[in-house]
Amino acid sequence: MQWNDFILNRKTTYSWDNRVPDKTLIDEIIKEIHNFCPSKQRKVPFYIDLIDNTEHNYRPIAYRILLDNKTNIQNAVTEFIKEKVKQGIPPFNGYQYDEAKCVRDVGYVISGYANDLKYESNKNTCYMASSYWKNDVPQVRQSVEVVVHAYIKDLLVLLLQNNNAESQAITEIKDLADTVILVIKNGKFALPEIIQGKGNLRYDIFHGTDRKGNGVGNDIRNPQVLAPWLLAFSVRHLDDTAIGLNDEMKDPIKARNISENEIGLVSMFTVLSALAKGLDTGFCACIRNGSEIAQRLGHKKEEQVILYLGIGYGSTAVSYYNPVIHEHLGIPNRDYDIKPPLDVYFKEIKT
Repeated sequence: MQWNDFILNRKTTYSWDNRVPDKTLIDEIIKEIHNFCPSKQRKVPFYIDLIDNTEHNYRPIAYRILLDNKTNIQNAVTEFIKEKVKQGIPPFNGYQYDEAKCVRDVGYVISGYANDLKYESNKNTCYMASSYWKNDVPQVRQSVEVVVHAYIKDLLVLLLQNNNAESQAITEIKDLADTVILVIKNGKFALPEIIQGKGNLRYDIFHGTDRKGNGVGNDIRNPQVLAPWLLAFSVRHLDDTAIGLNDEMKDPIKARNISENEIGLVSMFTVLSALAKGLDTGFCACIRNGSEIAQRLGHKKEEQVILYLGIGYGSTAVSYYNPVIHEHLGIPNRDYDIKPPLDVYFKEIKT
């Protein structure tokens, strides 16, 4: 294949099929980066972290039970509320609610619990519970929400018990639901210590690629990072010995600019290397949690992730599976990013 064929076939991949490229192909790309990639100063002021982006699941039975019964749970909860409002029994007397919003919010609750069970975590539940308060002011009628979440808790415990879920999952779901109830009653200071859990780097990366920046699960996100292999390019701070004669790199702003320029070079070289091996790629630079991910990767928080590059085999599917809310969503519309005419950003200067 000629270089012009590489460029002609270059595209951004948003949807990935289930095939995972062999690790030997990825190793070849990494070696080519080191051996051949052009670098302005040969100082390599960046990190490249290779992430095995396949998923782990520590409570597979309970996880699947929750997701398979998500719609049934949503219906049961809305019917419970509807009946209580109809009866007019306190605290539901005079209670007004949006049924569609209720269905959506219960879905978020189930998705949060499912992800925390999956990763042996509590952070999704804590994130969800904290949304019931803003500036120390409750955003819901607390007495109603406490009853509703107690009902959800009993519903889920019975569901897991009747379907032979892992015993640990039943204990964990009780703890997670109790956390929500306590926070609704008492405020954010009732939040427990965050348990990061295990094997959820893929989830955290996707959670942080929110283009709107609203932190809502169904906002526009970047499924490029759901590729089976993911390269994370981060700023790398050099010491004086590594900097050598390049004194401009002692200036933090200049050093960051140089790092970003170098990341641009190496990432595009990586794309061409991957294309030469029959692989597809997808860029993502909408990173809201760069410092957090940097630390998860073992770097300093200021050595932020600048760019992700997904590598895998592209799919023709018109939707992708969102692992935050466990729903299929449409591929992001490319009309969000329209390329301007050439003469807008290019002009020829004659001397």
